[in-house]
Amino acid sequence: MSLLGFTRISVIASKGGASSTSKTWATQNDRKQFVAKVLASWKALEVDAVVCPCTVLPAPHSGSTAALPSMCNYTAFYNLLDAPAGTLPERCMS
Repeated sequence: MSLLGFTRISVIASKGGASSTSKTWATQNDRKQFVAKVLASWKALEVDAVVCPCTVLPAPHSGSTAALPSMCNYTAFYNLLDAPAGTLPERCMS
C-alpha cells in the first residue's frame, strides 16, 4: 500500500484507525488543554528555551533514513506543542 507514493506514510496513517468527527474534535480539545498546561508550567518556571538532543542516534548518511523507525525522534513532543524546534549542527574538532 502506498500514500502519495510513500509506503512509510501509509504505514503511519494506517495505525491511526477510523475516527468520528466528534472524537477527532474531542482529541483536539484534549491536545489544546495539554498544550496550555505545559506552556503554563514553563511560564511559571520562567523557561526561555529548551535545549535537548533531536535524536538518540548520530546523523545518518544521506539516503539511509528509510531504514530508521518512523517515530525515532525527540521533536515529536515539540510538534505536539506547536513549538518551534530546530537542529543545530555539531562538529567534532580535533
